[in-house]
Amino acid sequence: RTVVENHGDVLISRNPALNADRQIEEIRGLIADGVRVLFINPVGGTRMDTVLAEARAARVIVIAIDTNIAEEGYVAATVVSENERAGAQCAAHLITHADGGRIALLKHSEAQRIEGFRTAIAAHPSFQVVAEAECSGQLEIAMPVMAEMLAAHPEIDVVMALNDPAALGAIAALQSAGRAPTDTMVYGVDGVPESRDLIRAGWMTATAVQ
Repeated sequence: RTVVENHGDVLISRNPALNADRQIEEIRGLIADGVRVLFINPVGGTRMDTVLAEARAARVIVIAIDTNIAEEGYVAATVVSENERAGAQCAAHLITHADGGRIALLKHSEAQRIEGFRTAIAAHPSFQVVAEAECSGQLEIAMPVMAEMLAAHPEIDVVMALNDPAALGAIAALQSAGRAPTDTMVYGVDGVPESRDLIRAGWMTATAVQ
């Protein structure tokens, strides 16, 4: 926003709340409003083709962020993080700081961070994934999902979350279950301020900052 506004331009933000249909309608509204450039973090990378074809027809430059578009011909550029590496970094920290663990994974099917983590621990049989569930990277989804996994697998002592909001949801579930900060190692990705505070407080083990 700072760079855009310093150039005398205007940045308009929209939040589809993880709803692909809502995002498509928001993009159509932005095209109708005459935007010249569209930065998109696609909710459904395989569902955006039609609306992005409309953007191209309207001469809107499209730049995808974090998630690839299925039909790359509709975008001028794609900017992505090294997501698998972020997960691998969390795994490397875990392997260095624990002899073994029973792991719960909080994942999102379109994110590669968990796969990077899973691949890195595969060579270490003392670490076992005992539960995994989708949470879309959302705190409000991760908390009840984590509570269910804890009820089914009380032996869980490591949580790998695809991002920090999901990790915060897991920590809330751990606190509700009466776990002490030292009972469970919790990992996230992004390095948001809240996670740094929780690391200092002992509730969170580490976060990979991209």
